[in-house]
Amino acid sequence: MVRRDDSIRGSRRVPALDSFLGEDFLVKSFGVVAWGWGSWQAFEMSLNERLAQEVKVAMLAKDADRLGALRMLKSALGYAAMEKKVDSLGDSEFVSVVQKEVKKRRDASEQFEKGGRPELAAKEKAEITVLEAFLPKMLTAEELEVLVKEAIAAAGAVSKKEMGAVIKAVQAKAAGRADGRAVSALVGQLLP
Repeated sequence: MVRRDDSIRGSRRVPALDSFLGEDFLVKSFGVVAWGWGSWQAFEMSLNERLAQEVKVAMLAKDADRLGALRMLKSALGYAAMEKKVDSLGDSEFVSVVQKEVKKRRDASEQFEKGGRPELAAKEKAEITVLEAFLPKMLTAEELEVLVKEAIAAAGAVSKKEMGAVIKAVQAKAAGRADGRAVSALVGQLLP
């Protein structure tokens, strides 16, 4: 995805760089690389653009399992965008849809394991690993504990009756980087 800056000379590929560094190197290292006024500029791809790129790579690699998971995610994103009556979702909404899809797959995997279907559980777990690539880095246990303690202090919570307000505050600060079950368990543990 090497392009010249559209405002300068129109969009076209730079074959010398493609062959020298390789397009995969440029895309994986920099997201998208653009040429403008004598210098290379790297800029971050949105999650929607990254998903489209991942679908193309999976199609070219003929990786049917990965492609299936990515297409299901793309479909879920399309439905979410239709519900919100927008053309495409922002990154925060994208992450929330991915989290819902991961949760669905985890629940399905647990049900398949209980039902004695380990092959289907393994398929769901493989889809989870594909989807988790689109999630932000999760908080460590120590970071999550610090967030919970700060939220308890900020809310002035003294009993488990105020657990909901604390969980809501932690989820807002964590911004999708913490599992709801882990937050709930930790808040319940730290509140008297």
